[in-house]
Amino acid sequence: MNGNQYFLLNEEQDFIRQGNWFCSGLLDSGEKQTEWNRLKIMSEQKPGCRLWIFVSEQKTYMEAGQKKELEQLVKNPLVKMEEKIKLFSSDPSLYLIDKTDVLLTNLRGRYLWLAGKAESVSFGKAVKIQIFFQSAAWSSFLPEVYQRNGEQKKFLSEYLSIFQWIYYDMTEKIDSMPHRIYPVHANPDFLEWIAGWFAIENIEIWDHKELVYLIENGRRLSEIRGTKEYMQEMVWLFTGHRPYIVEYHQTKPYRTNLKKIKTLERLYGEHAYMVTILLPPETMNDRQKITVLQRIVRFSAPAYIECRLVVLESCIYLDGYSYIGLNSYLGEYRNMRLNSSRLMPYRSIVGNKQGSVK
Repeated sequence: MNGNQYFLLNEEQDFIRQGNWFCSGLLDSGEKQTEWNRLKIMSEQKPGCRLWIFVSEQKTYMEAGQKKELEQLVKNPLVKMEEKIKLFSSDPSLYLIDKTDVLLTNLRGRYLWLAGKAESVSFGKAVKIQIFFQSAAWSSFLPEVYQRNGEQKKFLSEYLSIFQWIYYDMTEKIDSMPHRIYPVHANPDFLEWIAGWFAIENIEIWDHKELVYLIENGRRLSEIRGTKEYMQEMVWLFTGHRPYIVEYHQTKPYRTNLKKIKTLERLYGEHAYMVTILLPPETMNDRQKITVLQRIVRFSAPAYIECRLVVLESCIYLDGYSYIGLNSYLGEYRNMRLNSSRLMPYRSIVGNKQGSVK
């Protein structure tokens, strides 16, 4: 069974589209009287489509007394798909409705063409179609007495082919198992299962790329779990920006008088178990995303630590959250003016990216 030959259609360019119709190009097996064995459609969603399969020994057809190429007919966007199907209908064919795995019997011919009408599925990378041909039947390995022509041989061959293809699928899964274990190649269900090994919270929050990163770095992240570094990395993974985290002990040197103490307590908390996470203004502009981020922060924080998430505004407020490089920038030297009147005898150096002062 390892010597099976098949065509694999799994890219956008493998399909020719006409509205909600799609078709393949003309598939050439390279050998006359090719026996087509199986059609398998692999998709994350139920395909829900009607499918026509045609085989032929010739790659040309006659129209109005002229010989024409089937390949040109297939690719011609001016010919309706219904007309193409009608022209092929004289050849051996098979019509399928909502089938994803079918054994092809009595389909012989060098060339194969399939066409379908999909109502709810987009064919491309999300869908793979395998078409097997010239596969050695298990019945051919039986003693001579089982090789006699007739209905009995046909029944036995078709009956054994069911188990033959079950065995083939099982062997393929076993052979590809080491490859499937790599997170970047794992399917979504298996990826979520692996994520459970690393005790990753809120699996539904992370997209595929982020989940792969968490699993591939699972051991390293587990070693720094419950630390400031871990929290920074989790916020960075979700937002794409590395946050600035202020802990209570960092503000102690600035608590020199009552006014400063009140200001710092308002901004960074009143006790040693308070942590403030600061993010640039462009990080979050969606309230729903902020809610999700708060959830990530809550699960990332060390035990008994209270976290305050602050998305900075793009301006400076006195006694507020103002950080050079986050929501304010060193600007150019220029006189501060209002209505063409100079207000200050010196130059300001604090401003936004354009150099204006707020």
